[in-house]
Amino acid sequence: MNIDILRRLRRLAFQLTAPTRAARRSLWLVPLGLALGLTPSSASARDAGFGTAWPSDVEDPEAWVPSTSEANAKPLAFGYYLMELARLGEEAEDRKDWPRAAQFYRALSVAVPHRATGPRLLCRVHLAANETASAREACRETLARDGAKVGDFKKWIKLEAKAGKLLTEDEIADATGVIDHMRSQPDGRLASFEAECELGVHLDSNAMLSNCVPQLLQMAPDTVSTVAYAWHQAVATGDTATARKLVERARELGVNKKAIQRMASVTDQAAQRQSGCSGCATATSGGHPPWHAAVAVLGVLVTAAATRRRRDPL
Repeated sequence: MNIDILRRLRRLAFQLTAPTRAARRSLWLVPLGLALGLTPSSASARDAGFGTAWPSDVEDPEAWVPSTSEANAKPLAFGYYLMELARLGEEAEDRKDWPRAAQFYRALSVAVPHRATGPRLLCRVHLAANETASAREACRETLARDGAKVGDFKKWIKLEAKAGKLLTEDEIADATGVIDHMRSQPDGRLASFEAECELGVHLDSNAMLSNCVPQLLQMAPDTVSTVAYAWHQAVATGDTATARKLVERARELGVNKKAIQRMASVTDQAAQRQSGCSGCATATSGGHPPWHAAVAVLGVLVTAAATRRRRDPL
């Protein structure tokens, strides 16, 4: 049991280290509590906690989130409180009790308001429950908080596209602001260029792709997502020679045969269109320019790349 709690603590420490004294102290003190035999569900932990505000004891945990002063006064209890919210949320997800999971994750969002973890988990739950509007709202809130990742950005963009919604000028400005914020972080440059490419594809912006693709080719040349973005740009700009090379590169990286065939087909359409055989491309692409098909293939490739990565903590 304690090993599982320590693992959970490590994940929480990574994601919930907020710029607040309570959160920092709580995550340092929890290992001490574990050494003394305390666990989030133990009676002693409850006694050290916030009374009736213990998450499993209330119908609406969001209404009983400890205040900043309470959290500062009891940092050890606050650490256990955060862990308990995450545990109960995960258990509700396992039961597919999406409304209850959402309650715990909303409370987590309120308890640590500066970090992206709470709304990220809330977005995941709303997606599982097919609550697209709520998922879009939670995903967008994730981007406004510290710790937002490129995966959060991609998820939001895809939700907007799925809803058939064109981004407004304000939303584009918000998105570019998030990208700039990512880029200003020491470990956020790679993620920022991936996010810029995702936005560039959504907006059909060659200017964005021209900026992000060279950076990704330099920083992460051997990832499927980099090859996918570079291939998309090559198809969109009619650079079929480069596109063919990137199809082969994707094959070398282990992209599945079906996706390779689709990439090759879209590249052939682009070549035919470039050579003046517009009827050839139209016959296989439904009358759309080949880069429209490239967007669909890109989604398959980037999804395949994401499955190779470890699932986000929590």
